[in-house]
Amino acid sequence: MNTQQTLITQFDNLDSRRELHRQFAALRPTARYAFVQWVCSIAHPIGQRSPVLHMDERSREAIKLASIGDAKADDYVTNETWGFLIMLTAMWEVPIRRVAETLESVARGRIRISELPQVKV
Repeated sequence: MNTQQTLITQFDNLDSRRELHRQFAALRPTARYAFVQWVCSIAHPIGQRSPVLHMDERSREAIKLASIGDAKADDYVTNETWGFLIMLTAMWEVPIRRVAETLESVARGRIRISELPQVKV
């Protein structure tokens, strides 16, 4: 894999990061976690294990509250899942351009997260 395709620094300008974050935040709270799970499925493991997203009780509660309109909980879900996404791009060979293009398609309703191909390596 071309390392240049995996680097988040491809989007290392304020406008690009804002747009990616805006599209990500536009997803429903459960969809943000589902999208990060999909990113885990396309990550190329450095060792033997693929990344796995674990949600704790606080995350589950935040999703419930965000789903009924709690702005603070929604911010928590957005920031937590965005952090996972950034971590995946930094620590695993994740094709960031593919992630960005897929995120745009999901955010614009062109494809559902459940329709994304699950690729395990």
